[in-house]
Amino acid sequence: MSKLRVFFYTLKQGFTGLKKNILMILSSIYVIFVTLLLIGSLSLVSKNIQNELERYADKPEIRIDCTSEVTNADAILLMRKIEANPAVSSIVYITKEANLAKFLELLGEDSDLFQDYSKGAEAFYGSFDVKLKSATAAEQFVEAMYKMDGVEYVKDNISVVKTFQRIQTTIRVTTLISSIILGILSVFLVVNTIRLTVVARKESIEIEKYVGASHFYIEGPFVIEGIAIGLIGAVLSFLGLKLLYSIVSKRLANLGTALFTLMPFEEASKGYLTAFLIAGIAVGIIGSLLAIRKYEKEKT
Repeated sequence: MSKLRVFFYTLKQGFTGLKKNILMILSSIYVIFVTLLLIGSLSLVSKNIQNELERYADKPEIRIDCTSEVTNADAILLMRKIEANPAVSSIVYITKEANLAKFLELLGEDSDLFQDYSKGAEAFYGSFDVKLKSATAAEQFVEAMYKMDGVEYVKDNISVVKTFQRIQTTIRVTTLISSIILGILSVFLVVNTIRLTVVARKESIEIEKYVGASHFYIEGPFVIEGIAIGLIGAVLSFLGLKLLYSIVSKRLANLGTALFTLMPFEEASKGYLTAFLIAGIAVGIIGSLLAIRKYEKEKT
């Protein structure tokens, strides 16, 4: 029963400490909030880029669109010329009818506007999906394709993938560096916040030591205070991340671009709340223990 009373006393003293030095406590919470929000945002961007990379992996490396004047019969002859290129591993022809059907499917309900047009698929264009033997040949291959008669547009998905990979690498490095710097700053602020509380209670601490109080009894309230600061910062950062993600998602949806589609927040942020809470608790515990050790070192 005495242990239970000690536990509740520790909780009470810990939450009482939160009422003191309110400005420093808010500063500590704010830094933890900003730190986790930034790290979470960068992590979500990286995860969405990875999702896009996987999406592009299912697409052809090179998509060649013909001019509308190229008939299906002409396209077969053009395909043989492209296939003769030593860089080509495989090639598939997408007929005008197939491209038009996919176009109408993407339009959905608005496809009725093009019903008359769909009857004349010959006015549409055919395409080639090309896979290369080596990605390094992509640039030269694209240049060669533009010189061929009947080619309207060449889309190089390899370049897109490489761009995404470079961005993802940069984000990962930035996340690592910012995690270290902001993590240290968060611990430093928590240390100074808890230290102010320790100093304010120095007389009662000395009395508790004199009567033989345990380390848990003396240090527990400060650890609880640090944990509370970390938890509040973690929860606020997760809610802020969810709000920010929702705003960005709506903006992208309004732009109507298919180049980059964000994953649903619930799918992209799996495990984030738990990770944030663990990080917040860890920062709180480390900060509070360092503050206590620092105070004790100064006393000796």
